[in-house]
Amino acid sequence: MQATMSQFSIQIQAMGILKDYLGSGPFDLQVPQGAGVEYLLKWVRQNPLVHPDLTIAVVNDNQFCSLDVLLKEQQLYYIIPPVSGG
Repeated sequence: MQATMSQFSIQIQAMGILKDYLGSGPFDLQVPQGAGVEYLLKWVRQNPLVHPDLTIAVVNDNQFCSLDVLLKEQQLYYIIPPVSGG
């Protein structure tokens, strides 16, 4: 019998074009205990509409998060694609 890994919930808010791919409102995502920002980016890139090489920033508590930052339960994470315009 395989042991199940403990999970917790975070909130995701997609920004820019990622709203079209992931949804426009904040939503809950279950992540495994000990998951970091790198896990979250891999989850985003599993969506077939998101280009695997797209540069994506993750922001929590008004701070850009590096890949090694551990996700915190019940926190809101903004998923931000590159911005362009004119």
